[in-house]
Amino acid sequence: MLAFSGKNLHNQSIDPSDIFYIGMTNAIGGINSRISQFLAAIECGKGHSAGNRFYERFCNLTAFSESNMNEKFYYITKFFSCNVSKLSRESKDLKIMGNICKLEYYLPAHVNDKTDKEPELNKK
Repeated sequence: MLAFSGKNLHNQSIDPSDIFYIGMTNAIGGINSRISQFLAAIECGKGHSAGNRFYERFCNLTAFSESNMNEKFYYITKFFSCNVSKLSRESKDLKIMGNICKLEYYLPAHVNDKTDKEPELNKK
């Protein structure tokens, strides 16, 4: 989950209204790869769908690093250990990956229940 706020959210409880984007990955590169893709996209508008939307909607097609915004990004992650290799994964790994996909839909629905809207960057 990602927040983008002018408030200091470091070590604070998560309020659903602070959640700006919810994503997931089952890729071998994991969360580090996805965050790198997002950060690249907010600089040029290419690579990560939510990063592309941020670049267009909030940066007005200007690199985030040149935008002079006062807000900061904050993120929180939850890791589930599993083998994602198609050559060696097992049934238990597929079940874990399925639950991760389920969370990608459940969490925005939870935010919507609490705030009457989905996280901003989850909306196309």
